[in-house]
Amino acid sequence: MKNYIIIGLFFLALTSCKEERKFEWTKDLEQIVEPNLKDWLKKSPFTGLWNEQKNDGNKIVFDNRDQVFPFMANFKNENNNFQYSSERDKFYQQEALLFKDNKFGESFVYGALLFEPEELFISKSYSEMGSVVFSGQNAINERYYAELAETMISNKNNNYKTAIYWVRSNSKTFLFGFYQKGKLIFQFGFPCSEKEKDKGLNKIKEINQKLNLNIKEWNNATQEDLTINKNPKSFWRDPFLGIYMGEYDLPDIQLKIKNTDFKSLPNEIVKRENKDYIFAQGNGDQQSSISFKREKTDATKQKFEDKLEDKPQILTNTGEKLFITQEDLVNNQKSMQMEVYTKNKSFVTVEISFPHENLKVKEQLFDILKNLKIRKF
Repeated sequence: MKNYIIIGLFFLALTSCKEERKFEWTKDLEQIVEPNLKDWLKKSPFTGLWNEQKNDGNKIVFDNRDQVFPFMANFKNENNNFQYSSERDKFYQQEALLFKDNKFGESFVYGALLFEPEELFISKSYSEMGSVVFSGQNAINERYYAELAETMISNKNNNYKTAIYWVRSNSKTFLFGFYQKGKLIFQFGFPCSEKEKDKGLNKIKEINQKLNLNIKEWNNATQEDLTINKNPKSFWRDPFLGIYMGEYDLPDIQLKIKNTDFKSLPNEIVKRENKDYIFAQGNGDQQSSISFKREKTDATKQKFEDKLEDKPQILTNTGEKLFITQEDLVNNQKSMQMEVYTKNKSFVTVEISFPHENLKVKEQLFDILKNLKIRKF
C-alpha cells in the first residue's frame, strides 16, 4: 500500500467570539520552546519541510497525516476520555511539521502545550480509516494501521516521562519518540529499519540536541537500548473493569478499580450477601467494600429520578446521578447506599463501606463512584 503525504487546500471564513483561555508559562517551558512552538519545531534536524503554508486567515489546510502517521498526536489519558474533550479546552497550542527528508523520507515532529499538565499515554496499536477528502468513496475500503513495540529507552520520573518505540506502520518501519514534561508534549517519527540502529540512534541524539530537550535517556542510549523490551511499561493500560456484560460482550457498567487494592470476592460470599458483585480490600474492622445489586423497575428514568430528587447526589463524570438513599456510622464503620438508573428499565443499588477514619480508602471509593461508566443504550 502506497502512502504519501498529500495536502489539500480549502477556503473558509471562520470567526469565533469565544474568549481565549490564558496560558501560564513556566521558566522551564520558556527555556525550551522560546516561546513559539512552530519556530522551536523548525529547529528539528530534518530537511524538506512539506506542510509550510502561508495563512491568510481564510485558508484551511487538510492533509492525510493521520493515515501516514496514525500514531502521531494520538493520546489517551488514564480514564480514556481525553479524545472526547474539546481540543480548545485541552490544548493551548498544537503544531505538526511534516518533512520529505532527503535521507529518511517522510518524517514528522509534533509539539503541544496543554493548559493543564494532565498525564497522557500511548497505545500499543492504532488504526485509521482512509480520508474521503483524498480517496473519495474508496476511503471506506482503506485502513491505515500502526503497531508499536517499546524499546529499552523508557523512563518515568517526577519531572518527565519518555519512551522510544519501533513502529510497524503501513508496511514501513519507524522510530518513534514520545516525551512529556508537564504541559509540554513532544513526538517525532522517521522511517528506519532495525538493521540501521546506528543511523536511527544518531538521529535521536541529534533531535535531542537541536531542540534543547536534554533528555538523558536519549543522549546516553546505545544501539543495544534499541532492542525491544519484552516487558513494556509505558503503554496505556485500561484501569476499568466491566460488569453486567450485555449485548456484544459490552459491559453495562465499568468501574475504575484496576489501580486500587479492591478485589472481587468469591461467588459464595456474593450470593450469601444477596449481591451481584462485591469488591473489597482489607480484613475485619479494616475491610472496605463496594457492592452492586441490579433490579427491575416500571419507572422511566425521569420518573425514577424525580422521585429521588430531594436526596443528596453524586454526579459521575459521564453525567449519571447516584442518589444517596441511606448513610450510617456504626462502630467507626461508615456505610452509604446509593441508587442509579440503568438501561432497560432497571436500577442498580450501590453500597460502599469503609473505616470512617481511613481517608485514603474513602478517596479511592469516591473516585470509583465519580468514574463509574454506565451504558445508556
